[in-house]
Parts: sequence; C-alpha cells; structure tokens
Amino acid sequence: MLKIKSFFIALLTFSTISAHAQLHISVDAEGATEGRVVLVYLNTIQQIILNKDGHGDLTLYGCNGVHGEVYYGAQTHPIFLQEGHDLHLRFNISDFAGTLTLEGATEEAQTAWNYLSQVRMLDVPQSKMALPWDEYRLFVEKQEKSMMRLLRGWQLERMSPRFAEVEKGRIRYAYASALMMYAVGHPFVAKDSTWQPDDAYRSVIASYAVEDEALCNLKEYREYLRQWLQNEGAGTGENTYERILSLMEAAADRFQNPKVCEALIHSLAMEYVENHGIENIDQLHNLEITFVHDTTLIRCYKQACLVWDVTRPGHAAPSFAGTTMDGKVVRLEDYKGKNVYIDLWATWCGNCRREEPYFEQLRKDYKDKNIAFLTLSTDEKKTAWRSLLEKRGNFTPNDLYIGPGTRFQKAFRATGIPHYILLDTEGRVINANAPRPSSQEIRQLLDKL
Repeated sequence: MLKIKSFFIALLTFSTISAHAQLHISVDAEGATEGRVVLVYLNTIQQIILNKDGHGDLTLYGCNGVHGEVYYGAQTHPIFLQEGHDLHLRFNISDFAGTLTLEGATEEAQTAWNYLSQVRMLDVPQSKMALPWDEYRLFVEKQEKSMMRLLRGWQLERMSPRFAEVEKGRIRYAYASALMMYAVGHPFVAKDSTWQPDDAYRSVIASYAVEDEALCNLKEYREYLRQWLQNEGAGTGENTYERILSLMEAAADRFQNPKVCEALIHSLAMEYVENHGIENIDQLHNLEITFVHDTTLIRCYKQACLVWDVTRPGHAAPSFAGTTMDGKVVRLEDYKGKNVYIDLWATWCGNCRREEPYFEQLRKDYKDKNIAFLTLSTDEKKTAWRSLLEKRGNFTPNDLYIGPGTRFQKAFRATGIPHYILLDTEGRVINANAPRPSSQEIRQLLDKL
C-alpha cells in the first residue's frame, strides 16, 4: 500500500528561496545522439536537452531542499535538489537505472544520492488493516521507527543536514497517511462494516495535523492536511470544482499559519487548473490571489493559467465546425496555409451590421493576398442568418454559421460582438481581439502579413 511513487502532476512542491540561489545539473548520456532528460521538481517539468554528444546542462533557482525525479524515457530515479549543489549525472542509454551515477558532487550531495538510490520506504501491507486499531497503529509506528533508524545509520544529520531534515518529514507523513487510511481500509479488509472511527483513532490522526511551515515543501505533508480536512467534512460538492473549492475554503478557515494556508490553497488551485483549465474559476482565483503571496508560487499559478489561455499570441486556436449556405461543414484546419481574419457576429447586432461594408471592402482589397476573411454567425436561429445572407446575395463559402455559445467563442471570451480575431497560417493566434474592419489599424496589421 505504501510505496515510493512518482507522479508528474502530484509533485506540487514549493520554494520561498531567493531567485539568486542556484543549482547546476549536467548530464552525459553514453550512446545518445541528441534526446532529452526530464527533471520533475517543485511544480515544474524541466527538460535537459542533450546535444549530439549526449551532453546537456540546466541551471535551477529556488531549490532549497526538495525531492524530485529524473526521467529518461519511462525510467526514473529519485533526486534531491539543494541550492549550491553541482550535480553531474552519467548513464548509458541502454540501461538508465543500472548505470546512472552521480559524479563530482560534494560529500553532502553524494550521501543524499546514495541514500535515495539504495533505501526503500518500508511497506505497510494492506492486509495489516484487518488488525484492531491499536495493533495496526503499533505496526505502522514500528515501520516509521525502522526508517528513522536507517536515517540515523546513514549519519545524514552530520553528512547532509538539510536532506535529513526534509527526509524526516517525508517519512513521518508517509506513515501518518497510512494511519489515516485505516478508517477507509479496515471495514473493507476486515469485512467489518460496523466499525466507525472512535476517539482513539481521531486523537492520533489529529496529532499529525499540526501547522509547521518548515514542512510546506513536502508533498506528503500537504496531502495529509488535505485528507484530514476531508475527514473533518470538507471537500464536498457535486463536481470536482466544488470539492476543490470546499477544501480551499476549509484551509483558509482552519489554518492560522499563513505559510501553511498558502501552501495548501496553492497546491489545490494548481491541481484544478492543471487538470481542468481556467474556465469559470472566479472563486478559486480569488482565494489564490488573496492567500498566496510568495512570488514563486504566484509565478507558477500564472504560468499554469497561461497554458490554458488560447488567446495569447502564438497559441494554437481551438477549431470550430461551421456550415456554409449550401450545407458544407468547414473547420478552421481547412484554412491551414492562409492567414485568417474572423468576424464573430449575429444578425441582431447593430454594431456588427455597421461594420459589414468595411469587412466586405477588406475582402475586395486583399483578395489577391494570402488572407481568408471569415464571418462566423452566432445567431440563435440558423434561419435568421440564412435569410439575411439570401437577401444580401453576396455571400461566399467563407460565410459560416456556428451558432451561439460554441467552444470557439467561449475560448476567446467573446461575450460581446462583433469580435474580431486574427490567426496566422498555422492557426495560431496573432491577435485575439483584433481591430475592427473600419479601423486603420487592421490594414496595418494585414499589410505586415
């Protein structure tokens, strides 16, 4: 049940270290002709690009004692990152796990590396959950003591004090989570549906729910606090967003230490944004910007949001499925190779109608250029769009009906129309809120293309 595991998304650890603190990592991969090594740490996935000789370098900032993972393909190895270290990794691509070594490191860094390479967290078998609570607790505590004994045996407090401090917390909360899981596992394993958490169980579980800002970098610590909040009744709701929001609100209400509150709220916000995007997250966003003040965390959140922001220049625009007057279905990818100027409009929109002559003039003036001029009708009724185009009589295959509330319209947050968008020949955003056809600015933009 309790294993050392590595998940890209779950590694949401943080740092409040000055941006001037740095760590250097170099890689030599024997047998490699280019490629990449992936380093997962903090809330970041970094790539170390290998040249034709199999060599790569990376400089990191703000790594004051955090666990990470080094990946080559599907193979992985744990690593400890600390400011001031200079780590040189060497391996043969035919056997990453068997040949990976750390070279030229300080005694402090080498000791932490050797420990992570050789020591495995002692398991808590699921079958042990069938035991009565007191017996199960004693078994888990015995496993924790065994791991702490190994830590002392490696003399890590003398050889690598920062790593020893972090590793103690990791061990403690890994086994604390095993204790907490008893409430879920015991009725299932023991086939005893009558058992309910009692005062003895709740007392032990609550004893770990301490506010210690020195532990905020630990994934195991934050996950424990999250689960504890859920045990206390938080994390309810009809969907994922409501459940995450409930946990964030509970963290803000329950935890007095600002750093602990900040770490938990941020990790929950990042979890949701990275997996579900930024649509309709006003409450989550307000909690994040209110309780999170660390500049590193703020930057991480902004970067996570930016990934989902299709309106930023250079981002690939989402496609649409529009219908021509003769019923043909047209998609954005059909215009690959052409720059695209899009008019989101509706027949009932007065401002849209006033821009029509200017839009048609642009079509005429740039007809010999590599630019497609599209109109996308957002009318509720297709018949209204069709009736107007038939009346005008000058429609083209680039006059399309997409209907209201499409993903394309929502992605560009085009709540007001007319709304104009300019895309490049690969369907990437040049301007998500382009100038109107009647403005001189649009001609300047089109001339540059």
